[in-house]
Amino acid sequence: DQFQCFLEVSNTHLLQYLQIEFHNYQTGLWDRVALGSYSTSDGVMEATVTTNPGRYIQTSPNTREMQAQLRWTAPSGGGLTEVKVDEAVWMLRP
Repeated sequence: DQFQCFLEVSNTHLLQYLQIEFHNYQTGLWDRVALGSYSTSDGVMEATVTTNPGRYIQTSPNTREMQAQLRWTAPSGGGLTEVKVDEAVWMLRP
């Protein structure tokens, strides 16, 4: 089993860190699944989970739910940073 997320991202300043976190339904916590630093040009960020990917998917008889969030650290000089996500692709492979 494998769960993958691809994001095409860019931002207005060089970030110190940009991370993707998935909500873990077994623990109730957010798990960091990818970490990177991106510039003002588009870049692809990938998160791949191969160990027990089902912990990030809430199932019920008729629906599936998954929660993800982005977190970033602004440059050390302060100021606002805008992160742009142009495209997101989510894949679950049983």
